[in-house]
Amino acid sequence: MGDLRLHADRIGGTAGVLEGNAGQFINQCIGVATVFVYDAIVSLVILFVINLFVGLRVTRDVEREGLDLALHGEVVQ
Repeated sequence: MGDLRLHADRIGGTAGVLEGNAGQFINQCIGVATVFVYDAIVSLVILFVINLFVGLRVTRDVEREGLDLALHGEVVQ
């Protein structure tokens, strides 16, 4: 949201929305939305690849025993 607030005024000589140039603000909104969608897609692809090779969850038995015991060999008191 800092991108939108920052560019409400003036950027590099281009008038912002406060100076009557709403088009600049719209361009910033489109840019922020584009980055958000791109990051979401790339994150999902990365999670999918990790899930193929390593897995994202432990088994039910390990979860019941407790992750400390299964992963570290420690018992929580």
